Amino acid sequence: MATYYNNYQLSKRFGIGASQIRVWIDKSLEGKNNLQVEEVKQKTNDIKKYQIMVNEHNEIELERLFQHGKVSRRHVGKKVIDFYPDTLKIFNSKQLHELISAIKVKYIPLKFTYMHEGAADWDRYIKSGLKEKKYTATTDTQNQLNQLMPYLMSLKDDGMQINVIDVGSGNFLPVSNFIKELDNKRILNKYIAIDISSELLEITRLEAVKILPQSKVCTIQGDIEIENFQELCRSNAGDKILNIFLFVGGTFGSFLDSNIVLRHLRDSMDEKDILIFSNKLEENKYKVAFNHVIENDHQLLWIPEMLGFETLKCPFFARYDEQSDARLIGITLDQDYQLRFHLGGDIVSEIFLQSGE
Repeated sequence: MATYYNNYQLSKRFGIGASQIRVWIDKSLEGKNNLQVEEVKQKTNDIKKYQIMVNEHNEIELERLFQHGKVSRRHVGKKVIDFYPDTLKIFNSKQLHELISAIKVKYIPLKFTYMHEGAADWDRYIKSGLKEKKYTATTDTQNQLNQLMPYLMSLKDDGMQINVIDVGSGNFLPVSNFIKELDNKRILNKYIAIDISSELLEITRLEAVKILPQSKVCTIQGDIEIENFQELCRSNAGDKILNIFLFVGGTFGSFLDSNIVLRHLRDSMDEKDILIFSNKLEENKYKVAFNHVIENDHQLLWIPEMLGFETLKCPFFARYDEQSDARLIGITLDQDYQLRFHLGGDIVSEIFLQSGE
């Protein structure tokens, strides 16, 4: 019985992405390289899938293709890209400087991927996950909040109303049952959604007004990693108002500086406020799973595309890194890039990135 190379193993071995492996397989089928591939039957659909067979012949051919790719990359040109304030207007000034600093160390903050077109991708992913019961964080959050309801009811004095301040609201669905029950009990004063993405906030608003009066729904665009919301929360405080902060699901994992996030949460709160926090710890078998990213490579690549990287030419990879205990999703650059950021007419920052990085 034939055995086949695993894409993850090939990616780790050669530092290439799934898209480059697909290119090698496609060229083999076209007779443009000497890889031996074989069609593998699919259990769930009729789409043809080919894999590279494990044998001595392919060991030699894989090494040849890899070395040829290294030589080809040495001869590519350089692409110069200029950015002006209106080019990256979806970011505020602090976020833009954070993005520039991150790109210098070849990193894009995960939290930014939920902005712009990433919002619709995330909304589709959560809804399909609920329907197909594949994404458990949403149902876990719903169950945890349901379990907390008796405790919250024990804290409520006669006449007390509750503001729910949902930090990183996403598309509202993980907390919708909790909010609906509070409103049914006639103790919900306001639902206040805070998110970095104006697009996700609009999705949240549309979902929330399905079960709440518009007057009880408030959306605030903000980034908990660079600011606190003390003024907002104090303006919605009162003797008969209890503020409950929700920081649940996988939101905490979207930020690089966890200490400053927790500090900003603390500074946003009054002494009587309550924080409900959850951050799911995953089993080892789930750490290598990439869900919707592997199925559709472009979904988390809209920022590299916006920055001018030729993503269709760049090998895409998604792998679990044991040293950092983190999932890594990215591209290997197809050519040299020079990024020049202009703010106020002068070049504020210039970044040089090399082919193969």
